[in-house]
Amino acid sequence: MITMIKKTKFISYIDEDSGLHMHLRLNPDGTGVLIINASKVVYLNKSAAFYVEQMFKGAKPEEAAKRALKKFKGVDFNEAKQDYLEVVNKTLSLAFSKTCPISSLGFRRIDPFTFKPSAPYRVDLAITYECNNACIHCYSSSPRKSPEKKELSTSDWFKVVDKLFEVGVPYISFTGGEPTLRNDLENLISYAQRKGLVTGLVTNGRKLRDKHYLHRLVSAGLDSIQITLESPDPETHDKITGVNGSWKETVEGIKNAVKENIYVDVNTTLTKMNIDQVEEWVIFLNNLGVENISINKLIYSGKALNLIKELEPPVDKTREALMKVKELAEDLGMKFTWYGVTKYCELDPVELGLGIKTCSAALLTLAIEPDGTVIPCQSYFHPLGNILKDKWSKIWNHELCLHIRERAYAPSQCEGCPKFAICGGGCPLEITYTR
Repeated sequence: MITMIKKTKFISYIDEDSGLHMHLRLNPDGTGVLIINASKVVYLNKSAAFYVEQMFKGAKPEEAAKRALKKFKGVDFNEAKQDYLEVVNKTLSLAFSKTCPISSLGFRRIDPFTFKPSAPYRVDLAITYECNNACIHCYSSSPRKSPEKKELSTSDWFKVVDKLFEVGVPYISFTGGEPTLRNDLENLISYAQRKGLVTGLVTNGRKLRDKHYLHRLVSAGLDSIQITLESPDPETHDKITGVNGSWKETVEGIKNAVKENIYVDVNTTLTKMNIDQVEEWVIFLNNLGVENISINKLIYSGKALNLIKELEPPVDKTREALMKVKELAEDLGMKFTWYGVTKYCELDPVELGLGIKTCSAALLTLAIEPDGTVIPCQSYFHPLGNILKDKWSKIWNHELCLHIRERAYAPSQCEGCPKFAICGGGCPLEITYTR
């Protein structure tokens, strides 16, 4: 069964028979963003966005070409027909393969930082700051409970989902703290799925050792899971998480997750404690059947602020570790993603073949705290307003959002650098810390 869900600037295509979930976000300027199975994101120019929309509507090549003639000036009918068929073929190829969504399929992509969207493409919902781990580098300082900040109720989170859908956010990620500690997580996922939103879960995976609980989340409509495993060595992992026995439960959760029909990514944060174990980490996960892995840089927020010198590896060692992981992952047929935001003059991810990495806070992403407070990203704890109390325009155009989007935080030495357009000067939190 194929379900079409349409709202202004946001269309979802869901084929339950094949398990294909595609979500198209149309921007006011005609460009778009295509999210496929919660794991691939393609930024589309105006013509590509138009043709993907026609595909979602089930248009035949002749119909799409006729509409293109009315939409774009100077377009030939046969050329438009051929372009439409090409976009359809590339989109389906991307949906059912592990091919890179940008380089090998020929989409005429646009840089996501060259336009000004009216809403982000992903919002992280920190539904609780409670946690059954106590990671020494946790950016949200979890576990913690603030007496003055009460967690939103289930019905209030439904209202949050409604508002995000209305403003055109296609992707929400449930995070924390540890989101599986909320008893209503299954209901929240199900509600978002019925709205047509892509849903992700960021978890330590310990509760996923209960395969029946995990299956309920997947059946509710969950699209992707990211599980954190800090080390292939139980002792190292448990020392980082602060909980003895956490490694065993997380590994059991990973084993269960890879058996489900869902996108699974296993993530770690590079520190001095685990950087010498990265190759062993990759091989260990490959043996578990994990196909997607990712690595974060230490985030300058929360507990980590007191341990920067003790935990952060030197840049040269980080570069060396990343290249080892990249090469090993390629040899094993695994997909590797680097999430670290760095100054390109120190560590250039493009030169390393890791893609463009830059701060996406208040542009491509936002985060919402347990009480509804909106923040630029899930580690940038400066309030922009409350999602249930303030108008969206006030939140999205908050002076801090504009400050971040304009990259006004960048050091003066970044001026005139040819790489600044994509680098952005690095992480704003790190820049603030080092000043």
